[in-house]
Amino acid sequence: MMHFSKQGGFTLLETIVSMAILVILTCIGLPNIHDLLLKYRMQNDMLIYKHYVHLTRHHAITHTALVTFCPLVEKRCKLTDWGQSPTIFVDSNGNSELDQDEKVIHIGESLHEYVEFEYPRKAITFRPDGTPRGLHNGTFTYCIKLLNGEKVGQSLSLNHSGRTKLRDELKCEE
Repeated sequence: MMHFSKQGGFTLLETIVSMAILVILTCIGLPNIHDLLLKYRMQNDMLIYKHYVHLTRHHAITHTALVTFCPLVEKRCKLTDWGQSPTIFVDSNGNSELDQDEKVIHIGESLHEYVEFEYPRKAITFRPDGTPRGLHNGTFTYCIKLLNGEKVGQSLSLNHSGRTKLRDELKCEE
């Protein structure tokens, strides 16, 4: 019978070299992970806004009412604040304001401050037949700046029949 007295394990030098390689790989990959996370956040945010539009349209159809989706600031829809407090509510009189007798259906979370997000109208109001009221068709645009300085984005278009289309990799203007 043979007995080995040497115990298995790593030497200090092997551990230091392994840690150095791990640190180098992490430093190379970290910027790519940051950009990837920003792109995933963008996709998630756009899917949430697509869901908001569908929820608004669905509620208008099922409850045969005018239902509005907009960013509410002091109970009024604002054109310039689409990334802030997106709200869906029954808008009985169609004035794009939350009145005392109108019911809030959903209040969403605001987008991050580094996101450029806009829509060309101050509100989207759906009729009971599921079509947007007035000229509420348009395109949401979402732009972010990556670490390398490149601006990327996505767009969500709403057509006259109330349907949406999400497009990937919209090049944002500088």
